[in-house]
Amino acid sequence: MVCIMAKTTDVNPSIMHVTIIEGLISQVSGHLEAINAQNADQHEKINDARMLIMEFQKKQLYELRGIFE
Repeated sequence: MVCIMAKTTDVNPSIMHVTIIEGLISQVSGHLEAINAQNADQHEKINDARMLIMEFQKKQLYELRGIFE
């Protein structure tokens, strides 16, 4: 995957990094949705991962964005 970022002068780089993290987490969430659990253990692990991602998004990313804005 190639990522090309435009040069910007008025954008806070920390906010850009938080936005990139949000995009990556969105991709991971999409990959989790695509997984077809073969047994109860896999299903439980997928659900645990979803919960951890949601908690991270609601707490840590929200706080990071607030700190840098």
